[in-house]
Amino acid sequence: MHYTAGMKLFHVAAMSVSGLLIAGICSFFLTRMLANTGALASLPSRRAHREPVFTRSR
Repeated sequence: MHYTAGMKLFHVAAMSVSGLLIAGICSFFLTRMLANTGALASLPSRRAHREPVFTRSR
């Protein structure tokens, strides 16, 4: 089967978006939820649930 340029571009875009969602956003929320339960108490990310989500750098 021959793929058109549009099909290839769509495939790359869809994989990029799904990778961003799974690797970035899901891991961010998973870390915050685990820190909230206390499961990360011995790790540096133990206070992740108390840190502000967005901060301005000065």
